[in-house]
Amino acid sequence: MTILAQLLNVPDDIDSLVQAAFGAAGADGQAEASRNEPIASVLYTIHSNDLDPGGPQIMVEAEVVHDAKFEGSPSLQIRLAHNESQSGSVASGPSGRPPTTGGRSLLGYRPAWTPALVREPAALAEQMRVRWFDALAELKDGVDPRMATFLALFQGMDSALAVLTSAHSPASKFVVLQGLLDPDGLIQYKGLGLDAATFVDQIRAADGGDEEALSWLEDIQREQVLTSLAEVTGTNAAAEADFHLTRWSLQGAALIKAVTTKTKNAEFEFSEIRSILRMQADLSRRVEQRRARIAEMKASNPESAERLNSMLGYESRRPSPGTDPEYGILEDYFFEETRIYLQARFRQSLPGQFAAALIASSNAGASDVAFAAAVRAMAAASSTDPKDYSADGISTPSPWHDALAKSLGISQRRYRSGDRIERILQAVKGVTQAVKAAGDDDLGTLVVAHEVLCYAQWKRDEFRASKQAEKVEQHKADAIERSRKAKQRAEASRLRDEQAQEVRSAVWDVDDAVRRYAQTLEHTIRSIRVENPFPESHLAAAKDRLEKALAKKAAADGWLAAADERALWAVAEVKVAATSSVEELLLAERDEAVAEQSEAKSEQQAAQRERDAAERDVTDLAAARYKFDKLIQPVLAENERRLEAETLRHKQEQEEKRRQAEELRKKQEAAVRRQEELNQRQQERASVAKHALGMEIDRLIALPTSASIWRRKRLAATRVSLEQAILKLQAEITAPNIPPRTHWKTWPSMLSANDRYLGTVKKIMDYGAFVSLPAGVDGLIRFTGAGASLHRGQMIIVEIVAMPSGKPFVLRQVAPRA
Repeated sequence: MTILAQLLNVPDDIDSLVQAAFGAAGADGQAEASRNEPIASVLYTIHSNDLDPGGPQIMVEAEVVHDAKFEGSPSLQIRLAHNESQSGSVASGPSGRPPTTGGRSLLGYRPAWTPALVREPAALAEQMRVRWFDALAELKDGVDPRMATFLALFQGMDSALAVLTSAHSPASKFVVLQGLLDPDGLIQYKGLGLDAATFVDQIRAADGGDEEALSWLEDIQREQVLTSLAEVTGTNAAAEADFHLTRWSLQGAALIKAVTTKTKNAEFEFSEIRSILRMQADLSRRVEQRRARIAEMKASNPESAERLNSMLGYESRRPSPGTDPEYGILEDYFFEETRIYLQARFRQSLPGQFAAALIASSNAGASDVAFAAAVRAMAAASSTDPKDYSADGISTPSPWHDALAKSLGISQRRYRSGDRIERILQAVKGVTQAVKAAGDDDLGTLVVAHEVLCYAQWKRDEFRASKQAEKVEQHKADAIERSRKAKQRAEASRLRDEQAQEVRSAVWDVDDAVRRYAQTLEHTIRSIRVENPFPESHLAAAKDRLEKALAKKAAADGWLAAADERALWAVAEVKVAATSSVEELLLAERDEAVAEQSEAKSEQQAAQRERDAAERDVTDLAAARYKFDKLIQPVLAENERRLEAETLRHKQEQEEKRRQAEELRKKQEAAVRRQEELNQRQQERASVAKHALGMEIDRLIALPTSASIWRRKRLAATRVSLEQAILKLQAEITAPNIPPRTHWKTWPSMLSANDRYLGTVKKIMDYGAFVSLPAGVDGLIRFTGAGASLHRGQMIIVEIVAMPSGKPFVLRQVAPRA
């Protein structure tokens, strides 16, 4: 700052220097002009007075950086660019500057991408380092002709001019030009120096996940920056490192291409699947957004939030093809998705590749050999057996797959070409052959092979872990079933124990039972029912309980054996657990198996106790039965005597009842025969009466309704006589009496259709008149035009028209002849 202040003839403070930079300060240190707009960065160069050839030739470069958002003072960076003594030749001095004439300074050059004016190639190189992005853009789009003109003014810039006009890449030109323009300066690329310390920092940062550092290394490798650095600096290590990096990149790309394929080459169309997966991702994103809105809504409107939440739960539960467990991840098919994945993984290995390439060969040999040996060991341990990746070794398309294939117009043959298991096997075989042919320093091949083998190993481990998990679930289900059956056995054992407890209490009351039977027999003159309180069924139940206790003990032994086998399996599988998650599952399975062992042992002990109790019950019941049979003998003898007497009396009573019943039967049969004879005679009389009745009815109908006055009295007497005769005959037509039910017989009706009778009107209704007939039967005459002339008690001649069952007979009045 002091030297710069003296050169500019301004006070030695940062404010004066900034003002001089922004305003082109004069000799008095005051700014000749000021800028109206803030400037973020200003780079300028100050030379000593060229008119004084005897004075020292000094060039100072200064950069003022000011952030408009920062309220403090600007920052000032100063660099002593050159110090030249007078003794050097002006025409061919170290600075390379041509002599000036007329007392004017050397011709300067301001690149289009910086506001700074440069007067020497070193200053141009520094500007390229500071504004590397714009400098690279210019090198890519085309070199400014003014730069070539500027460099042509200096001796030794022929190489730089050749580089500018060459077909090198912009990155190569950028690196080489820095070395040619400023041989003593630090060569940078994208703002970072190409030195060992920077590479160490960038490798560590990239390995730690710094994306910018990884991108910087990727650009270094892709643009072959180290080769350009080696060409301009002569550093053989950089050239060797870039050679290895390029070779490894080609190896990795070749192997990635070999183990993957394009979907169109496999006759498989993934566009529809990708669209479905994108739809699924969009759905998940919308669900999360709605969940966030619902969470905000709960405070103001809980009911609406709950309703929306239920709808959201239905939407999120809708099946999605992308979640089909049989479909698998896209990488399983080793199509373009796997190629992208492997390329990304190879890119992430760049820090290790740079470390291996930059380290001296003597130090890198051991690590290369170790890594190659590890990859070869993985290749040797890899499997190409389809059953290591799937239960049946094939991929079975699900119904959703068939529907998708049909919608896309994919044939079954084309669908089979996408068998993911076959793709994995092909990839494993390909990298295994590549590893066998690769050398220890073929890091590109080894890195890609390592990724593919790790992926295949992961698939194998996941499959094995799934099988282990399925086995754990099966063991749990079996254990639950065994526990359920054990509970059933325990409940059955409890019921058997309750029943046995009642029998046990009666075993000790044998004397009391005998005494109760004897007292009961003394207080009655009849026989009693004597039952053994310990029947054979009790003894059979005790023996059955003993057998079931033995069966329970055998079941408990089997349960314990299954639990032991389960625990041993879990312990063995923990040692070879495929994944950490399944290892935790197996450890929990081992603990559950130990708990099951304890439960099985408890059931064993309970079964042993029940067996001992059942054996005691069998012994006690046999002894009680023997004791009861011995003590009950006197009671049984007396009771047998009474039973024989009661049996004799019962036989006598039954014989007397049979005799009385036989006499009653005979009497009933005699009554039935008499009634049948009476009914038969009555039917015969009715038949005779009906025959005579017909003639009398005809005579009554034949009587004239009118006569001369001297015959009327005789006609009335005749009518009355006929009516009396008819009524007498009708009285003979009666219904037969019903015989006893022991000899039921259906007798024919005394009346029939078309019969004519002299009936008496019993009741007059609106719709007709009821008339009494012989044998206690009523009939109905429906009113016609003449029906209204009838009156109650009137005797009329009627004819039976119909005889409906359960209803009055249908009658028709017979009018006398005129």
